[in-house]
Amino acid sequence: MRSGRPRGEPAALVVGGPERERNALAEAVAARDGANVAVCGTAKQALAALSPSTRVAAISLDLPDQPAADLIRELRRRAPDLEVLAIGSGSDSAALVAALHAGAMACLAGRESATGQLASYIARALRDTRIGGDAPSGISRRETEVLLLLTRGSTYLVIAKSLGISLGTVQSHIKALYRKLEVRTKAEAAVEAVRRGLL
Repeated sequence: MRSGRPRGEPAALVVGGPERERNALAEAVAARDGANVAVCGTAKQALAALSPSTRVAAISLDLPDQPAADLIRELRRRAPDLEVLAIGSGSDSAALVAALHAGAMACLAGRESATGQLASYIARALRDTRIGGDAPSGISRRETEVLLLLTRGSTYLVIAKSLGISLGTVQSHIKALYRKLEVRTKAEAAVEAVRRGLL
């Protein structure tokens, strides 16, 4: 495991693919963004490296221990706001489609997957999640979207359909929101969100 900083939880994961390419990509991301990057050869290592600070994961489609789509699905279940990039070759079209269905935000194949372009994409995603992502309160961009719909009176099911996420994910976001806002009801959440300038 390598990182752009000496210590701390990884902001990004680079998973699978040839070891030399993984390390080169991690070093390129760290050079552009200064972020800690965990380099993982397997899905099991990626799940172990995932932390609350992880915002981006770049996942090769040729993992040795399980299909990439299964890992993407599990990472998104554990970290619904995680930005996932699937990396494959042009001949991996079925695997790329499966990765998108599992929750990858983007797929890069062939020449697009060159180390420099990947590093730029990951660094940009890390910046975007910092700038438009978490508020000072620690509330993520997705949680803010859920909060906005919740305070407008939307049901959990309507929120799930509006955001294209599962009902369980909506419930997880709302539990996290209540904890971060230190409230117990939707009305309290709305009042506290307005007080903190989140809405």
